[in-house]
Amino acid sequence: MSCDSAQASVTLTSVPYGATWSGLTQGSVTSTGTWTYDPLDAVTMVFTDTSGNVGLTLSSAAGTITIDDAAAWEFTVLPVTPMTLAVGTWSWVLTFTDDAGIIKKWVAGTIRITK
Repeated sequence: MSCDSAQASVTLTSVPYGATWSGLTQGSVTSTGTWTYDPLDAVTMVFTDTSGNVGLTLSSAAGTITIDDAAAWEFTVLPVTPMTLAVGTWSWVLTFTDDAGIIKKWVAGTIRITK
């Protein structure tokens, strides 16, 4: 099992506290157009505050992320209704695990929750 921590940084659109966050529709991860990894087995998205405390975890295991095409590494992070993260800026990271147990953390960023 290995973990690759090189990450793209993405700032997600702000969402008001208590509103619906639209999620990420039809996300996919590719590597220079050629895929050399085993099929996608699991996806997790974890939101943490500035102290590193976890405020929200979404996952394919819990049904809050769907794997749409495991071979193509396509996934959807389902909407969150209502968004219950406290007002402020939260960090998030997407963790991908293939069916050989290789873990990749390629995408991370921030989201701002407003009043």
